[in-house]
This record gives sequence, C-alpha cells and structure tokens, in this order.
Amino acid sequence: MKKFTSILLAMVLVLSILVAMPIAVSAGTYSGKCGDEVYWHLNSDTGILIISGTGRMDELEDDCPWYDYSELITEVIVEHGVTRLSGYVFYAYDKYAYDNLIKATIAGSVDFIGMFAFYGCTNLNSVFISEGVEIIFDWAFRNCTSLESIIIPQSVYYIADNAFENCPNLTIYGETDSYAEEWADINNIPFASVPEHIHSYIQVTNTATCTTDGYTTYTCDCGDSYIADYVDATGHIPGAFVTVTEPKIGVEGLKEQRCTACNELLDSEIIPALTGPIVPPGGNIFVRFFQSIWNWIMRIFGL
Repeated sequence: MKKFTSILLAMVLVLSILVAMPIAVSAGTYSGKCGDEVYWHLNSDTGILIISGTGRMDELEDDCPWYDYSELITEVIVEHGVTRLSGYVFYAYDKYAYDNLIKATIAGSVDFIGMFAFYGCTNLNSVFISEGVEIIFDWAFRNCTSLESIIIPQSVYYIADNAFENCPNLTIYGETDSYAEEWADINNIPFASVPEHIHSYIQVTNTATCTTDGYTTYTCDCGDSYIADYVDATGHIPGAFVTVTEPKIGVEGLKEQRCTACNELLDSEIIPALTGPIVPPGGNIFVRFFQSIWNWIMRIFGL
C-alpha cells in the first residue's frame, strides 16, 4: 500500500511540473500565459517575443516564464491590448540573460513600464514607446549600456530620476516642449526632436460569422494599433430539413436542419417508424412476400 501511495504521489508531482512548463508548440516555438488574459509567444528562429492579449501582466519578479529562453530573444513586441508591463519583466539576473535583445516596441495601451523592467539588458539598442504610455518607473532601463535611442511620446508625464541610470550612450527622442524634453534637460541626457508622427495604418478585417462579431484591426508600423468597424454576428441561416436516417418498420428515422452558412445543427425531428409486421432479415420468403403486399396496401390507403 505504501509503495502504491509513493508511486501515486510521484505521478502527481510530475504532472504538476509538466502543467507549469511552457508549451513547445512546434520546433523553435514556445508560448504560455503571463496574465489572466495575457499570453507570450517566442519564435526562436526569428528571436521575436510577442506579448499579446488584454489586461495586466502578472508580476514576474521571481517567475518569468520565458527566462530559460532569454538568450534566444532578439526583439520584444508588446501588442495593443496589454495594459501593464510589469516590473522585472526583462530583468537580466545573470550575465548572459537577454544577451541578444536589441530592440523593444511597447504599445500605447500599456499605462506604465514597471521597475527594473529592462534592467541590465546590456545590448538593448533601441526602444519605441507608443502614444498612450504614461509612466516609466524606477530603474526601468538601468544598466542598458548599449541603449542609444528611445522614443518617448507626448503622453508620458512621469519618468523616475533613475529610470535611465548608467545608459551612457542614450539619446532621448520626443516632441519639442514635451515632458520628455524637460526631463532629459534636467538629467543631462541628450534630446532630439522628432517630427510629429503621421500614422499609416494597415487594415486586417475579421469577417463576422454566424456567432461572432466582425471587426477591423488597424496597425501602424510605429506599433500603434486599434480595433474599430465592428459588425454584428450574422446569425444562423436555417436550411431545409434533410433526412439523415430513413424510418423502417418498427424503427424511427431522423431528419436534421442545419445552418446553410456554417453547417451547425439547428434542429432535429424524429420521423415516425413505419407500421406493419416485422420480419427478421433472411426470414421466410413467403412471409416477406406478404409483408411487401401489406406495405403496398398501407401506402394506398395512407395508413
């Protein structure tokens, strides 16, 4: 009994470990969750890590799900819909972590960039922050010694004094007379004005189906995106009833009604069984003969 219990406990432990592990979708591809409705997807062939979904990321200080693959990451894209880039999310805890990360793009749906978010990413070279981000917290880019350019939008109204500590090659880019320019001047960091960006959006339309609404996603090459042009679900289009099982003597049949657009089953009806003497397959030939006569009479009189 004790041996059986030990084996059972070992199996439970193994299953719990497997459930917690990131999923390898295919060779060179890893993915998982990093929030209630936030997901990460890493393609090791391209080195691009995409964080997508809606809502806040989990706090990942001690449990970053992609950390074991951090040396594979060359670019980070936080897509529109994610509302918070949590602290320590790309914190380089050891020498080679995020050693190949050179570029990051952060969507405007993110309200703030957390503490130590990119701490110690020594080869991070450029960062683009979209309009909508408001706060850059303490030590967010500390020790990013190769960081040369970061675009900070007009929407940012607070940057911690130490957010860019030990970034000796940094130039901040932003709009003239913005908070970013004022902060750069106070902290003796070079600032360069960029012309007001004019968005050029690419449209991707998701067509409405019988049960789901349609919508169009607009994405600019700067990383900004939004969803609009919602179309209500079309609803099912009922087709004619089709017999799928013919009735037999003593056996009911079945007919179904399906949607002509998506083929979903909408309704079904029982077809009454035929009446008459029941003869087992291979029964007496005379009995079968009289049965056929009986069925003929029933059809004539509509019985």
